[in-house]
Amino acid sequence: MGLFERKIRPAYVAAPAELPADDERIARLNAAIWEAYRDGDLAHADRLLDQRNAIRPANRVGSIIDNRRENP
Repeated sequence: MGLFERKIRPAYVAAPAELPADDERIARLNAAIWEAYRDGDLAHADRLLDQRNAIRPANRVGSIIDNRRENP
């Protein structure tokens, strides 16, 4: 190996983090909302959207850091 050659190392592999309970529920509701809109059942989609927004409103910022990124 030459003086300036680098050894290529494999990328660090980490186990996927588990979603918090709220994020998992929101992801499932988002999928159900998409299916309802795709099928044309707008009333059902609106009810699901109300459930989703009861957990966490769509425009809520998750942290101060995210707030700084959105509103510099």
